[in-house]
Amino acid sequence: MEINHEIDSHAVPFNRVLEALNIMQYASDVRAMFQMLFLTGCRMKELDNMQASMIYGNVIYWHLGKNQRGFRKVRLPNYFVRELREYRNTHRVYGGKLFGIDAHTFRRYFAKFIRPRLPSWQEKRFRDKCGVLEPEYIYQLKGLRKDFQTLEFARQLDKWKDASVALEFTSKGMKHSSTRITAKHYIENFESLDIERYKHLTPGEILSAGMSQMRLMDY
Repeated sequence: MEINHEIDSHAVPFNRVLEALNIMQYASDVRAMFQMLFLTGCRMKELDNMQASMIYGNVIYWHLGKNQRGFRKVRLPNYFVRELREYRNTHRVYGGKLFGIDAHTFRRYFAKFIRPRLPSWQEKRFRDKCGVLEPEYIYQLKGLRKDFQTLEFARQLDKWKDASVALEFTSKGMKHSSTRITAKHYIENFESLDIERYKHLTPGEILSAGMSQMRLMDY
């Protein structure tokens, strides 16, 4: 079994996730979509596939992207379902889509309004891209997908005490075509996410526990 143990991972430490979340306006486009990435482990473009009609109670179903077939489903925490309801009541959303902007606009909004306010999210490194060293941000929105899968793998590992079984459950849950894809591209080293500290929590519990007390009182 091959696990990605590179130190320069794209996963976003949970404290950096919360740092970003706590400066975003409640029920805004960027905050709602940012949380959806973290809570579901969906791809950025899959945000465009999400429909309001595909939320049943606290469970959301959505059509997969990037050559994957079928749907995934994830249970959303109560507080986020309430925030989504507030978001849709205060924003113009066209047709049956869940969000009022597309993934490209969301990425642009994050880069323009959120990242500049977060010094840690502005740090860069050089990556070898086809033999050319190019600078890129260390923390990226796509890293939230790795957070989700690494946390799920850790929880499955804690349950089954067998890495191969944990990997199989994680891969099937994400509907990857092979466990190799899951291990090589999506599971990060535990140290980068301080996973031993967080593995007993769901993504929703991590976010709710890290929201500022002022925000909790406001909401």
